[in-house]
Amino acid sequence: MIGLIFILALGLRLINLNQSLWLDEAIQYKAVSQFSLPELFKVYLPTDFNPPLSYLINFGFSRIFGYFEIALRAPSVIFGVLTVWLVYKLGGKWPALLLATSGLHIYYSQEARMYSLAALAVTASFWALKGRRWLIYVLASLAAIYSHYLAFFIFPAQIFWVNRSEIKRLLLAWLVIAIAYLPWLPVFLQQLAAG
Repeated sequence: MIGLIFILALGLRLINLNQSLWLDEAIQYKAVSQFSLPELFKVYLPTDFNPPLSYLINFGFSRIFGYFEIALRAPSVIFGVLTVWLVYKLGGKWPALLLATSGLHIYYSQEARMYSLAALAVTASFWALKGRRWLIYVLASLAAIYSHYLAFFIFPAQIFWVNRSEIKRLLLAWLVIAIAYLPWLPVFLQQLAAG
């Protein structure tokens, strides 16, 4: 059954993948195709209002596979299907089936933007926290906040996922996450100032 859910998830996300880029996708395409990696960080990202991880992934993926619609959107498809897998690990086949067929999740899994990556990283963060996989938790949480700024809201919710004896471990993990986020903080403040 789960294999069929994954095939369904992938199939639904591959439909119409080659349609023309819309405005935000075209802006991301322009950023990853016309800027070098240092220019992306020094010139483009300080004037944008998004964290860098999605741009970095598209930058690398496009250098390998090209700058066309399917290549730009393929990482989001992969992230979308992986999110379905993690939802299966967290909640079983029925939640995975619901996510696999969710119109909104399918839509964002077909976009050359950060939304599918953020959904995967947030889900991975909760999955790792549930299994007390602390290193994976830190890495997934970092991926989440380096994908989308709204991902910061996972942290207050995650307090309820640990018992009192694990609060110290959670706080230590948060400290590591905060330290690892410090290099991006000046750019984030530039983005806030830019509007």
